Amino acid sequence: MVWTSKEIKKKGLSCLNQNFAQAYLIVLLLRLIADIPALLFEQDYSIVRLTQTSSILLILLLLSGILLVYLPLTAGKHAYYLDLGQDRADFSTLWKFFTQGSKVYLSIVKGMAIRYLTVCAGGLILIVPGILQYYRTFFTPWILAENPEMSGAEAMRISRDMTAGQRMNLFIMQLTFLGWIALCFFLSYRFSLLLPTSIGRAVSTAVYALPGAYYHAAVAELYHQLKG
Repeated sequence: MVWTSKEIKKKGLSCLNQNFAQAYLIVLLLRLIADIPALLFEQDYSIVRLTQTSSILLILLLLSGILLVYLPLTAGKHAYYLDLGQDRADFSTLWKFFTQGSKVYLSIVKGMAIRYLTVCAGGLILIVPGILQYYRTFFTPWILAENPEMSGAEAMRISRDMTAGQRMNLFIMQLTFLGWIALCFFLSYRFSLLLPTSIGRAVSTAVYALPGAYYHAAVAELYHQLKG
């Protein structure tokens, strides 16, 4: 299938405009949750100040939070953006995988974890294999969000088929968002100079969520085009 970044981004922006506030808030909430570890390890609460036992318990708590809370919420975010282009988006979709029974919940946790561990393992071996694995499995979280009972291995196989011949185009599409990221970096840097640390961090997160919402809307549109 032939597609262009301009075409996909235009369609994504059109979908985003239908419910921008809600779509933006979902990305913002996920980014705020992702900032929790950074807040915990700031100077006033540094892991160096803790005992060895407390440090291990804190790390285990954070890993458990990522696995059991953040990954299902991330899948819910993807599910929301997939619905956004179908005119049936609902904010409660963000936590839908916590309410569909233990089988669906555990399947999502396992599938999402397998994908990220696979990418990380490739990156630890060498940078290039990690990048290749990232693009091969690019749509795995989206596939799982739409098919929560599917295994992670099956979702990754389908993603490899969907991205075959499209990986360079995916990379180029991501590059087109660099201008937005650079603008956000400049704005967040200015805010960090003018505002207290905690407030500056919150404002920076809010700024970065703007292109994040745009990006997810575009990827959701691309997913709908390629999944056929």
